[in-house]
Parts: sequence; structure tokens; C-alpha cells
Amino acid sequence: VSAWFADSLRKAEIPAQAEIFAYFPHPIELPGNYFAFHEQRVSNRYMLPDGLINFVDRELRSARWQGRFRLRLRGYLRWFFARRHRLNYSPIYSGHLTQFKSVGYETTYSFGERGVLSLAGDLKVLPLPEPLEMPRAAKAKVILVDQELGELAGVALAAQMRISMKVAVGQELESLQAELIYRPHPRGQNRFEEMKAAFPNFKVLLESQSLSLEARAQSPDVQLVMSFFSTSLFLLASAELCRCRALLPFPEFSVNSAYCREVTKALRAVGVEVQLVA
Repeated sequence: VSAWFADSLRKAEIPAQAEIFAYFPHPIELPGNYFAFHEQRVSNRYMLPDGLINFVDRELRSARWQGRFRLRLRGYLRWFFARRHRLNYSPIYSGHLTQFKSVGYETTYSFGERGVLSLAGDLKVLPLPEPLEMPRAAKAKVILVDQELGELAGVALAAQMRISMKVAVGQELESLQAELIYRPHPRGQNRFEEMKAAFPNFKVLLESQSLSLEARAQSPDVQLVMSFFSTSLFLLASAELCRCRALLPFPEFSVNSAYCREVTKALRAVGVEVQLVA
């Protein structure tokens, strides 16, 4: 990152008297950090949306010495490699990931108004993709957005969460007499065949991640979007596009209890229905 960013700045050949308007999601990585704290020609700073971190009250500090050590090591390494390329970097060891209280953002960009925690300056809501045109007689749909669960659950709890999700999805399909649209995580396991086997009495469709979920969720046939703690739930609920439901572990059973509490609180704040399982 340091080499790429230094090379990009050289190629940009920004005039000495230029006025820079900087857009970045947070100052943790070098580019955002440089424009947040070190580039004197920056006159305005704007916070771009970055999914989950804009809704969760997650501080950088850690209660465990191992976490504090890793945080300081990463900060030192970023500073070291920035200096190798004659750039400045200010390590950040506390506060929110976006540093929304200290950077001095002029505007916060978001895809919705509800539940945005990292609010600094004016809030500007970005336009969403146009809804997909679907046949008027299209059957009701439930969308399941899959993801891996290692951040919150160990092997046994993750297995129980997936069983509980299948039960919850089945109840909704029965109640709505709907079809299921399954969307695998782009970096996770594709469980489409497993979903087909779990719901033999309902039509199960595989939907590509290349199709915008925000556009799909606005279609009249979509009655519900379900997931565990996917960023998609925050975006859809904050923009009030559709009914959303999350399935999470009780925090005391999670491998990361504090983070689980923060995510649960944030999901409820944006209007997501939350179901807790043990």
C-alpha cells in the first residue's frame, strides 16, 4: 500500500497551490490517514460509507494485552513503511475506526439515515440503484444472504445457528408461500445445494452477487431479507428498502461477546428484526 500510494502521489503531480477535497472512509490505512492529518493542501474532508463500521460503536482499544499489542504493532508497521516512502502516518490507538470525532469531516455520506453512528458534519444520503423491474404476478420472495460466522461463533455454535436459520427461513416460506433466493458470500462457501435439500417443497433460486442486492430488494416481490450479521442488512434497513431479519447468538455464547453486543444493538437501531439463539 505504501509503495502504491507514494507512486500514485508522484504521478498525480498535484500543484503546490492546489486545494484538495479528500474523500475516504477512515484514516486507519495510509491514504486516508495522510489526507486526514498530514496533507496541508486538504481543505475539505468527506467520509465515505464503509458498511458495518458506520453503524457499530466499536472502539479500537482492546481490554486484552494481546489485542493492544497487535494494535500497536500494526500502527508501527504502517508508520515504518510510510516513512520508507517519505510519507507521514499517524498511528491511531483509540476511538472509533472512522475517527469521526477528531478528523473534522465536512460531510458524512451514507445510503440511509437510520442508525448511522459515525456521523460528522452534514449527512448526505447517496442515491441507490434503481429497483429491478419484475413481472407483477411474480411470486413472493425471501432472500437469504449467507456468510461465514467465525467472527462471532465457534464451530458448534455456528452449526446451531445454521440449523436455527433453516427453521426460521422455512417458517417464513410457509407463512408467505414464497420462493427462496439464496445469495452465497463471495468469499465463503456456496451452500445452494444444501438449501435446496432443506426446502424440497419450495422453489430455491441461486442469485449471483453481481446483481445488486439493493436493486433486487426494492422489487415488489421481495418480502423479506434474512442473514446473520451481513453488512447488507444495515444498508437495506437504514435506507428502509425492505423488511430485514438477523439471526445472532446470545452475546454470552459468542466467541466475541463485546462485538456481538455491539452488532446486535446496531442492527436493532437501524430497524432490523433480531432473533437470538444459543
